[in-house]
Amino acid sequence: MRLGCSVFLSCLVMASPSTALSQEFTGRDHAYAVLLLSQSDTDVRTAARVLYKAGSRNQNTFDLLAEVTWTACSGNRAMDADTLSWLGKTLGNTAQSRYAGLLDYCLSTIKDEKTKKYMKQARDRIAGPPASNTFEGGKMDLGEMRARVAKQGDAVLRPSLADKFADLREGQEIRGYFGRPTRGALYLLMIGSPVAMVRSCGKLPRI
Repeated sequence: MRLGCSVFLSCLVMASPSTALSQEFTGRDHAYAVLLLSQSDTDVRTAARVLYKAGSRNQNTFDLLAEVTWTACSGNRAMDADTLSWLGKTLGNTAQSRYAGLLDYCLSTIKDEKTKKYMKQARDRIAGPPASNTFEGGKMDLGEMRARVAKQGDAVLRPSLADKFADLREGQEIRGYFGRPTRGALYLLMIGSPVAMVRSCGKLPRI
């Protein structure tokens, strides 16, 4: 195995932060939470796109995504149009009327026409009026959650990653622990394909 591949793989088994909802987030959902709590639009968009395609059984994951969406639609966070569009598309893809009110709110505040088009498409996928248990934005303290991310370390992700590397063949060695995981490492955890990464030796799939 080439050195570059070994260095990348080492990132997959190192520490990763948790969230204020760490008891509800494990494995892939923990990886989603790490990315959704990032200040980087690229990280948030990565989580939204994978959730759009792969989904999740954890309601808290979608509620966190909804909260991040609300921060952008309310003007509390500047966000690029492509990222906000993916957040809206992912909420619409859940088909949960819980998020209908949030999408209506976003449609009333968004100025970018392309983003508004995707938000409308997302809203159209949710039939009927908002549910009685409608999502209310602004109820999560994302700053506190990020602080917990910095403090908690690798208690959630390391066991999950170790399990995913159990079928590596002899000679496909993973060396050491290096700092925080890359976005690519979290992506691999979400799609569950570390062995494919070994075989491609460093070529991250396009997202």
